[in-house]
Amino acid sequence: VINMSLGGGFLKRGQQGFHALLNRVFQYAEQRGVTIVVAAGNSEYDMDHIANAHITYCDQTHVICVSATGATESGAGFGPFNDVDQFAFYSNYGSSRVDVAAPGGNYIPTADGSSYVTAAWVYSLCPRTKLALVEGDLYYTSCSAFPTNLYLSGYAGTSQASPHVAGLAALLVSEGVSSPSQIRHKITKGAD
Repeated sequence: VINMSLGGGFLKRGQQGFHALLNRVFQYAEQRGVTIVVAAGNSEYDMDHIANAHITYCDQTHVICVSATGATESGAGFGPFNDVDQFAFYSNYGSSRVDVAAPGGNYIPTADGSSYVTAAWVYSLCPRTKLALVEGDLYYTSCSAFPTNLYLSGYAGTSQASPHVAGLAALLVSEGVSSPSQIRHKITKGAD
């Protein structure tokens, strides 16, 4: 099982060869028994109505494309949470490309609508590194805001949703379901 929590896109016009190459790569993986789960992206795109755009990698054949759900209200980002299965406003969507949705966290706007307050984060383990070197500049990582003994960081996005589905796919593999198409079918048909 491969999780691809990354995104982007390009215009299809003039890129048919590249699109075909990507399809061959993903088809090769599926023929070898690899299930690939991809994040839908966080641009609020209705992917059913973007005809000339290739959304990386939901447009590939043989993948499970995952959009995000998240709570609409909470107390300071830690709960209690309301409406946890609500569609996350930032998530790309479209029934022609998205296969399933999973918890990705959500945001709510401030009272004046000028910014967002986190409504519900999905927490991840962080490396113990508090600094990162990027193109020669030193930056604090998101983990630097937490106490030295708590290596968790909260995020919201489809990159938090797709690992839930990849974990479910891995669980199905451990239960003996080896075909990527069977895994995709069981996940999509088992979703509420």
